[in-house]
Amino acid sequence: LRHIPIFKEDEKLVTPGRFLMGLVALENVLDLANVHVSHDEEHEEAVESVKVNIDNLVKSSTGKEKKIYKRILKHIEKDENFEGRIETSLEKNLEFINNFFALGILGNSLSSIAKDLAKARNALAHGNLDVDLSVKSSYQMHFLMLYVLYLQLEMIGFTKKETSEMVLNILFEH
Repeated sequence: LRHIPIFKEDEKLVTPGRFLMGLVALENVLDLANVHVSHDEEHEEAVESVKVNIDNLVKSSTGKEKKIYKRILKHIEKDENFEGRIETSLEKNLEFINNFFALGILGNSLSSIAKDLAKARNALAHGNLDVDLSVKSSYQMHFLMLYVLYLQLEMIGFTKKETSEMVLNILFEH
């Protein structure tokens, strides 16, 4: 909930810090909801084979070499990026998102929306605070606040339909 401003007046402000916290909130909710990019069977088999091979290298090495292999293994186990996770989540929820937010404002495809959000997160998270916070960023921030709420409500047990209706009601009461 750290992405929610303390004061009502700050709700419409889009600062680099607040935008980053909104993106971090989305990433955190995707983690908690266990949203991951799905891969085809051939890809999964290849990843498993690579993991076995690197695990063997971990077992047969020591010291710094072993640490490096372990780090590589950990990276391979994730084998996804924030952009892909956003797009997967948007695809799963598109019908219901459209009940409370017109995604067309953010881009012409789910892929471009996910790419823009991931690009902004990476820039801000790596210290580039000169990110252009234009009108589009304001729409993105508004979307993030609603979408994170939507995902949180769904996580606590409401159906997608109930959740999208609640977000819409909150939006109009707000």
